Amino acid sequence: MRFPADFTKKADEFCPLCGKLLDALEFQTYAAFPTNNCTLLPARVECLVDNVRSIYNVGSIFRTSDGLGLQHIYLCGITPTPDNRKLAKTALGAEQSIGWTYHRNSLDVISQAKKEGKIILALESTSQSESIFAAIKEIQNNPVLLVVGNEVHGVDPGILSQSDKISHIPMLGKKESFNVATAFGIAAFLIRFAETDSFP
Repeated sequence: MRFPADFTKKADEFCPLCGKLLDALEFQTYAAFPTNNCTLLPARVECLVDNVRSIYNVGSIFRTSDGLGLQHIYLCGITPTPDNRKLAKTALGAEQSIGWTYHRNSLDVISQAKKEGKIILALESTSQSESIFAAIKEIQNNPVLLVVGNEVHGVDPGILSQSDKISHIPMLGKKESFNVATAFGIAAFLIRFAETDSFP
């Protein structure tokens, strides 16, 4: 069995299955993939995480947001915040490198964002939603507030009624949706990196 271990920690010197002392092997790390050829669109992207109950989903959203250079995360309703230590397990430090605020009522954030001229893009599959690809073609370089909602109930209907865009991610399998953190990552990546002219 092969697996990574941190030999600066006493516990990592032993096999987690049998308890025997481990043999350390030298390994070579690989250089990070260069991103300087990517087109970043639009210039300012923020995220509103409304009533997402899973600490691990929120931690993953933090890590993805940091990797994509998002400006701010608004945590609303029952969404856990970085004040909870368990969130750090999946955020891996991203909760310290990206700005965030907590708000009880997400509609207050939506109202302020609209006053600031941000496009409200709710990630939800409805009878009126359009493909994320179609939405991105129309966003161009405008500031965007990307909204994701509860794992079971989705985005708050009050938010949907005030959204400029309601977008879904096309599905090819039998399931109707992705995990919220996965869906967020797909949408945020497309908004931040994709060239609008390359979409079908």
